[in-house]
Amino acid sequence: MPGNWPAWFGPAVAGKGPTTGRHLASDRPVCQPDLFGGIGAMADGFRDRRRQGRYIAPLRTGRVHHRVLAALDIPADTLLRLGPVFRLGSEWSWVPPRTGEPATPTSNADVVPVLARCLTFLQWQLLARPGNLYLSAVDSVVRGLPDPDAAWIALLTVLPAISAGPPAVSSITDLRRNDDGRLEPVRLPPEAEALLDRDPVPAGRWLGTPLSRAGRPVWLLDERTMPARLRSTAAPAEAPPVDDRPADHPDG
Repeated sequence: MPGNWPAWFGPAVAGKGPTTGRHLASDRPVCQPDLFGGIGAMADGFRDRRRQGRYIAPLRTGRVHHRVLAALDIPADTLLRLGPVFRLGSEWSWVPPRTGEPATPTSNADVVPVLARCLTFLQWQLLARPGNLYLSAVDSVVRGLPDPDAAWIALLTVLPAISAGPPAVSSITDLRRNDDGRLEPVRLPPEAEALLDRDPVPAGRWLGTPLSRAGRPVWLLDERTMPARLRSTAAPAEAPPVDDRPADHPDG
């Protein structure tokens, strides 16, 4: 998931607050909207030379780099150019290819560790993007598993059971516009889709509230976000009543 790791930072450095891409020292964790300068900035279109600005890693490292140069009074254009140049769309640039993230093949032996990391990432995103189920960010990883459908079912079943600390799911991000303009949806199997309520009446704030108080979908970082709720695993069907009548009962 290059360029999309959590934007909730810590631990404290040298007795100060958590280190972030926006503030070198802060007295509180910074969530993703804070990092980008607000939800409105996340709703801007990202095209051509600005496209790397939609990815957290280049955004964070670039800001820290330029802030250090400013603190040292070193103009950026006086630095020596070194090679090789890191081009966008490579792992070294932390910006995925224009056509989107390719699937990451995973062997059967690594399925459980990969799913555990996906669960951890989704939990972090419930904090970094308050209440947002950020499926687009793990989609390429899940697509590379031997059985993606089973993986989605497992992730959406287990996530609510282990997420007592983070905010409850109030929105979902599952459609991404790649840098070449092509839309890439997350394709869930029916069993996983049944665990989602995509038509909830927003009872409180969700990630897109500042832009859509009526609960309409919004586009943030060129990804669609909309209100949603994650259902707990359905309760088992009730067992039929036990017939404890004597064997010689007239209706037996």
